[in-house]
Amino acid sequence: MEVIEKYTIPSAAGRCNPVHLLTLSFRLDPRMAQKGALPLLLLLTLFACARARVTREAWAQMNAADKQLYVLTLIGREKAKEQKGGNDRVFALPAEEYVKRIDEAYARGDVRDVDAVFGEMGTRR
Repeated sequence: MEVIEKYTIPSAAGRCNPVHLLTLSFRLDPRMAQKGALPLLLLLTLFACARARVTREAWAQMNAADKQLYVLTLIGREKAKEQKGGNDRVFALPAEEYVKRIDEAYARGDVRDVDAVFGEMGTRR
């Protein structure tokens, strides 16, 4: 068998973070490569890069540091949209304030995912 190709896939499940990449070398029998090993690998990579949604239940089980980190990723996503010109809301508060507001929304009985709750917290331009 020989090394057919090297592929780089994210090592963090659910996040495509260029800082944390794992490079794998696959040793494949050339017949396997012809039978669809590459499409399977690409499909697995697609699932690894899929955006993870945090539900109300998952949020309740997260510690404060994880909540803050997740909110920072949401803020980063909104800032990226802003740079591309596709954002009509501004998220200027610190992450701790958004975490507090999300917790308050859930205490009031909100059942939506964190992304949906957070999305309404920005101020309109």
